Amino acid sequence: MRAPSSVVLVAAAVLGCGARTALELSTVEVDASSLDATDARAPFVCGYGSVIDVVYVLDASATAVGERDVAIGLAADTLEELSGCSSVRLGVITDDLGAGGHSIDRCVGMGDDARLLTVGARGSLYVEGDADDLASALRAAVRERPYGCGYERPFDAMSRFASSAQLGEFHRSGAPLIFLYVAEEDDCSPRDAHSLFDPRFAGDPDVLCFVVGESLLVEEGGVADLLVRATPDHVGFGLIAGFEPEDLARIDAESLLEAAARYETRDRFADRSCGDETIPPVRTTRLAVELLNRGAAVGVGSYCDDGGRTVGEQLLAALGAP
Repeated sequence: MRAPSSVVLVAAAVLGCGARTALELSTVEVDASSLDATDARAPFVCGYGSVIDVVYVLDASATAVGERDVAIGLAADTLEELSGCSSVRLGVITDDLGAGGHSIDRCVGMGDDARLLTVGARGSLYVEGDADDLASALRAAVRERPYGCGYERPFDAMSRFASSAQLGEFHRSGAPLIFLYVAEEDDCSPRDAHSLFDPRFAGDPDVLCFVVGESLLVEEGGVADLLVRATPDHVGFGLIAGFEPEDLARIDAESLLEAAARYETRDRFADRSCGDETIPPVRTTRLAVELLNRGAAVGVGSYCDDGGRTVGEQLLAALGAP
């Protein structure tokens, strides 16, 4: 399967929904001194001896289970393109971080707590190999995995992993660190999970996250700051979402923000893109823009169309690979 048409941002794949109000359409001015010299990093060069580390963030919710084969195919396409350039190391985490310690439906404790899942036949926490090896390991790790919490929290998952000891165990010095996300809905990472997910108020995740508790969610800029500072090496984010193909005609921050603004003015529960049961993830798109403004490598695509530059091609170009 060919990866969908894309936009240069960071690596994540989303089939997504969700929305946010009062979207600013101006790009963010960033003080370069605060970014740990992100823009000064040398261009990445493909070839013998070069390495790329990819963290695939699995949407573990029940509504995404039926789309797992599609998501795996899109992720595998991106991995194939990256592995055609360099040696790729793949790790897998999920966006299931529980519900603030409450037990709500399939939300138990801290969920998977952004810890690497077992991949490969030897029970390793990561796998290296050619494109077929990577796709096979990814498929084995996630295809039959039971679904988990319905509150998708990819921001929290990436932030927690990037702040954990496992990052040092997984990440190779000099390797670009790319987060690849395939999700069905938008991010619902709260500043205080225990309060937002109180069982007395829990109900439809969309209503709780994007209507009742929208003002309680973490800010995209803070997440972007944490990710770009997680390593002195290049950081990337790959996003594949339910954009209409025309939304990705121009690859720049302003165009993406304008697309997100159009989607958040729609009825998020009735108006779906591509004729499917998903809409573009507004918050996740904003994170991609924040990362782009901070010098990260970003690749954005639409699963509604298979034309244009792929997410893998965009990521490599953003890293400076010839």
